[in-house]
Amino acid sequence: MALGLPLGPALGATGGGGRPLVWQNLAASRAFSVGYVNTTSEYIRVSVNAQSTAAGYVVISATVGGVSCALSEIYAPAGGGYSASVLFEVPPGQSYSVNASGSGAPSLGLWAELAPAGRQ
Repeated sequence: MALGLPLGPALGATGGGGRPLVWQNLAASRAFSVGYVNTTSEYIRVSVNAQSTAAGYVVISATVGGVSCALSEIYAPAGGGYSASVLFEVPPGQSYSVNASGSGAPSLGLWAELAPAGRQ
């Protein structure tokens, strides 16, 4: 299913600087409720998934530059294994964070960023 989400200015297969953009798995170096900054000179796209580890609600939300920009909520009727995701863009120089909460005891399932190759 295509999301139909427009990309930021000059964001496509390469960034505004002509560098190739690649999806990077950053789950090992990212955490909920921690602030990060887009230190590149280009827009980046961020995809984060919160998985339930128990029955109950899971809410995941993203904030960019102090403004809430994405929210997703699910209800896990029994046990874990359900997930909620957010996908959002971050302009150059902006801060961003993702929070997850709920009685479904959310854990980080995926954190990937589409950014210039070689960026960590």
